[in-house]
Amino acid sequence: MDDPYRGTPQGSCPRCLAPLFGDVDRLECPRGCGELLTKHLIERHLTNAELDACEPDVGSLIGRPFPPATCPTCMRTMTVRIKHRVIFDYCLEDGIWLDHGELPRFEAAFDLWRR
Repeated sequence: MDDPYRGTPQGSCPRCLAPLFGDVDRLECPRGCGELLTKHLIERHLTNAELDACEPDVGSLIGRPFPPATCPTCMRTMTVRIKHRVIFDYCLEDGIWLDHGELPRFEAAFDLWRR
């Protein structure tokens, strides 16, 4: 396959295509590419309004190592959002994909888990 970020099998990592594992709150890549914070988890801590208020990434993604992720659940291309310089992939239906190392910055940007 020419582009490893397209044609992702359902339930697979949008970066390396490994099957994701986890539970109702999080699905993780076994190779450490990242994780999906599921809608079930996100809805307990953030509102759609808070996520929609984040800046859309309208740039060309220059300097970003990956294109927008394909949602592992619904297979649609996720939208890229930015909050406090944290870039994340967002699927309104299924959750948020965070690439390796983005989780601590995402948590800080939204002050999660302290609400």
